[in-house]
Amino acid sequence: MTTESPGRPLLEKAKGTAAGVARRLASTRLGQKAKDSLRTDPVPVSLDQWLRPLFGEELDRIEAALEGAGPEGYALFRELDDDLWSLLLTKEYSEWPRIRAFLPDLPEPALQQMWNGTSGPALAAQSVCFYRKLKEMQGTHGAGPLAESRILDFGCGWGRLTRMLGRDLEPGNLYGCDPVESILQISRDSRVPARLGRSDFLPESLPFEEKFDL
Repeated sequence: MTTESPGRPLLEKAKGTAAGVARRLASTRLGQKAKDSLRTDPVPVSLDQWLRPLFGEELDRIEAALEGAGPEGYALFRELDDDLWSLLLTKEYSEWPRIRAFLPDLPEPALQQMWNGTSGPALAAQSVCFYRKLKEMQGTHGAGPLAESRILDFGCGWGRLTRMLGRDLEPGNLYGCDPVESILQISRDSRVPARLGRSDFLPESLPFEEKFDL
């Protein structure tokens, strides 16, 4: 299991994920500057300092549209780059208070590290790889569009991957189960946008009657 020093610069922790976003923008002068800074800049910089110039206009639109939004508000994030979406879920930025308030909360870094070996943007960089592959496989082998699917995250833990799918599905079509009630409660308290249920450690059945597409 790997752990991270609390003093490690945020951009260094986010390097893998944020560099992926910057690569998509490398044809622009600002995008190239962001990519270079992620590779070489030793000075701690908050995510706001590149989220604002690179994505500020788009995030401002989402921020305004979220006023009074319920679960349907997750659809506002569907067109965002996967890497950007994963970083927004870390909430390690100070702008866009409606976005921060709308998205699920996160457990303490120590709990994230206990369950997954790391936390924050570094964990987002790992999670988005699986998330992207899952969407790719569903697009190839799924019976229908992802947005119309009913999905179960079996062994959801604190909702690390569950929350990433929140933007892709219609409200009510995302489910999660886990045999550990205490971690399920953390998912509930964090407002993970899914129906959650406790499963057995060696289940013969699921805690839901619905049938799932994935």
